Amino acid sequence: MITTIKIASRKSPLALAQVQDIIHGLKVLGGPMEYQIIPMETTGDKDKTTPLTKSTDDFFTDAIDKAILEGQAHVAIHSAKDLPQQLRPGLKVFALTKAWDNRDTWVSRCAWKDLPLNPRIGTSSLLRQQEILKLRPDAVIVQVRGTIGERLQLIKNNVVDGVVVAACALKRLGLESEIKDYFSWTPTLMQGQLAVVGKSDAISLEEIFSVLDDRRKPQFLYCGTHPEIYGPVFHWPMIEIRPVVLTEGQQKDLCQAFDAAEMVVLTSPYAVEYLFKILLSHQAAIPLEDKIFAVIGQTTSEVLRRYKTAPQIVAQEETAKGLRDAIVGQMNVSSKRILFPRSTLSNPFLKDALNSLGAQVFEVSIYENIKPLKRDLPSMDFKGVIFTSPSIVRNFLSDYDKIPDYWKIIARGPVTLKTLHEAGYTHAISLS
Repeated sequence: MITTIKIASRKSPLALAQVQDIIHGLKVLGGPMEYQIIPMETTGDKDKTTPLTKSTDDFFTDAIDKAILEGQAHVAIHSAKDLPQQLRPGLKVFALTKAWDNRDTWVSRCAWKDLPLNPRIGTSSLLRQQEILKLRPDAVIVQVRGTIGERLQLIKNNVVDGVVVAACALKRLGLESEIKDYFSWTPTLMQGQLAVVGKSDAISLEEIFSVLDDRRKPQFLYCGTHPEIYGPVFHWPMIEIRPVVLTEGQQKDLCQAFDAAEMVVLTSPYAVEYLFKILLSHQAAIPLEDKIFAVIGQTTSEVLRRYKTAPQIVAQEETAKGLRDAIVGQMNVSSKRILFPRSTLSNPFLKDALNSLGAQVFEVSIYENIKPLKRDLPSMDFKGVIFTSPSIVRNFLSDYDKIPDYWKIIARGPVTLKTLHEAGYTHAISLS
């Protein structure tokens, strides 16, 4: 019996981020919890001079697929578009994930419309070259290879005026703020999708990864927001997020509180989005210098990076207590001016905890959680359900009275899990 799944991958930051996406997806759906990542170099990683149009079919998968067949790893995770047209005998695609975002983007110092004559545009993809020349026949195509970081460095070094990069790659690396424009052309087949490859006869492994396969019908009902990070689930939102309508005076008070704050506490992606929307509507430039940003979770952290700032404190335990502990573990908050933009349903714990330590917390509700109108549950044979907050659990039980006995129940975070246990669903398990 396999206790630790060995996953082979290319060594680049993007490839390793893709592995983490797969691991996260499995854990969400109750899969194994132990994994070993084995970074490897393929021919395509070593040879950065051969044009892709002249490369072998398995240019970016050869060494990894060989490792699977020789038993050095159990599965490989590839960008689906890198798969050879014909897999090696003995290999099989266990799962093909849904694409995050399959669009191509323009990364540059300037917007696409502001490019000078004869712009130097970096891309090694024949499809992208053809589309670029349709838009700008005067463009000079520059062949570029390497990691996303190496390609962006070409812009800084003035080797190119800009590069074409897949949106999903930038988003997975937390570099969405680098995007200047999105292209409307049809991207390459399977862009943004990930492929899990293993031995054809590894039936038990295939079953583990098949829950992520977008080619199958969804087996889990997902009742929260951001379904794109949970694999092939059926999205059934039991909560709607809306901005609180603030008066002009309240918005100005919020902006002044932000300017005066030494720390900004953000407990959800929505807090980031609605805070910055208000700030940008009142200020051409947002003063970010000398501010400490403390956030809950990687998703909130990634949304904050879209506004070209990174959090100094990230709570890995996605609870108010986890954020309190992370903040206190890194600094003394006594006399600190802290801005806390939050939901109307926010738990008072965090504000009270920080105030008790001598902080001066300015709390303001900038978004609200609304229960949707009741709908009949979809008539599909689900294996389980995923809840991401206590309010989502309460809304579900309010509409449907109970959760089907045969469903597997998965909770994100200890507070959500506690809510389910208190409601009598003691067999519910935690995502983390």
